[in-house]
Amino acid sequence: MRKFLRLLAAALAFSGAIGTASAQVMTFDNLDTSLAPFAPFIGHFDTLSEGDYAVTMVSTKAGAQTGDLVGAVMDSSSCFSVQCPVNNPTSFLGSLNDGLAAFYRTDSGLFNLTQFDASFLGAEGVPIPGVSMVLRLMGYDAFGVQTGQEDVLLPGLVGGALSFSTYALSSTFASLAFSEVDFVGYACNAAGSCSRAVNLAQFAVDNVTFATPVPEPSTWALLCLGLIGIAVIRRRATAKA
Repeated sequence: MRKFLRLLAAALAFSGAIGTASAQVMTFDNLDTSLAPFAPFIGHFDTLSEGDYAVTMVSTKAGAQTGDLVGAVMDSSSCFSVQCPVNNPTSFLGSLNDGLAAFYRTDSGLFNLTQFDASFLGAEGVPIPGVSMVLRLMGYDAFGVQTGQEDVLLPGLVGGALSFSTYALSSTFASLAFSEVDFVGYACNAAGSCSRAVNLAQFAVDNVTFATPVPEPSTWALLCLGLIGIAVIRRRATAKA
């Protein structure tokens, strides 16, 4: 009996120890651009990767062709034809011309997405409202079925400038295991109407934080208890024989 209790305690301790997910951050500072031939400019279906993760930029316009401009790797000194966020001196990804950013693991495995930095990118000469964008995250499982969605509101000018902020996702969204998460922007006007029909849904993202899903400690505990139970039954059967 004492041996069984020691095994049980060890199993529970083991389950707690392995119940922590490892995090990885896509910073856009050490990118593999081999699948984006015109980087820093990013075309339709170009892919950037860093560590275990990648992002493919996709145009959502009808008749889009490979190479159509949908994004760029930027920093606060080189935002090309859009207004830059002022508080990020490192590289970040800009989604342009209503582009969609699809994030996934390079090994096609599942992942959690927990937080990211983001800012609206304003077109030159176009007024920016107080709420500039609804940034929608849509998560898909291994079968391509959408299983999660979360909207983040991006502010307009703060102190006369655009700025990055960090957005922690809800515990519900962050706990879901996805094979792909798409970032899609909806530009808003002063009346609060947001759409993708005006070619202004441009945004920047940085420090996208991923985690590797692990089973809940309770799941591991049940598995360990099952294995211990099998061992006890086999021991008793051996003793009777």
